[in-house]
Amino acid sequence: MKAFSILLTLVLSAAPCLAQGTPEALAVLQGAYERESLAVLDPLKKRYVDSLHSLKLKYTQSGDLDGALAVDGEIKRMADTGDGKPPSNGEPLPEDLAALRNIYTDAAAKAVDPLMGRYIASLEAMKLKFTQLGKLDEAVAVDKELKLRSALAEAASPKSSATKIDTAKLAELKWRMPEKLLPGGESNRQWVQFAPNGRLVCGWNTANFNWKLSGDGHVLFYPFKNRQKAVKFEWDNESPTATISTEDSSHKVTQFRR
Repeated sequence: MKAFSILLTLVLSAAPCLAQGTPEALAVLQGAYERESLAVLDPLKKRYVDSLHSLKLKYTQSGDLDGALAVDGEIKRMADTGDGKPPSNGEPLPEDLAALRNIYTDAAAKAVDPLMGRYIASLEAMKLKFTQLGKLDEAVAVDKELKLRSALAEAASPKSSATKIDTAKLAELKWRMPEKLLPGGESNRQWVQFAPNGRLVCGWNTANFNWKLSGDGHVLFYPFKNRQKAVKFEWDNESPTATISTEDSSHKVTQFRR
């Protein structure tokens, strides 16, 4: 997530920082890329900010001052940047706010990724053309931009070694199950915990369920009577949110705290 935040920052801020002497063709290409990026990110930002206002109202009505202040700070940061850039992920966040931020950054990453791929391909073609024409200063300028964007794209891409779940750390946590998967249940019992030795502890059921590591380093678990219906659990070992998915749907989940 941090890598994508850096990527998105440069996507949205590079155009005003073009150095003097930048080849006109590069400036035109980069400008087009910035406009396309903003066009796909603007509606995502609007939905995110609308969700933040709804969450702030929820916190204020429930008397949660700390939560309301955290969301208000997020709203102000989004307004201050003016470009949809996600703020730093270093500070602790309320669970609901962390979940909203992750949904926004995930959606933004999916929207920007194909644009970035096409932009990098265009830079490669431009670098080759300038080199073949003997315009070496222009080729160097393009190469600098190409290396920057390629490095950021590589840093933002998922790596299997980084997604393998730390089962010892996982065993210490409980995760709230989505209402859609457990409709009508008591909210204080809608959680799962991945205990050692493959035992799945469910807050709403005392039956014995199980979990296992999949080949890609994620967790598969079976919280329902039909043991053939697996649920996939994905977590980066650090975030207060994770993703669970079935054949039909995917949900962001937060750590369960009483």
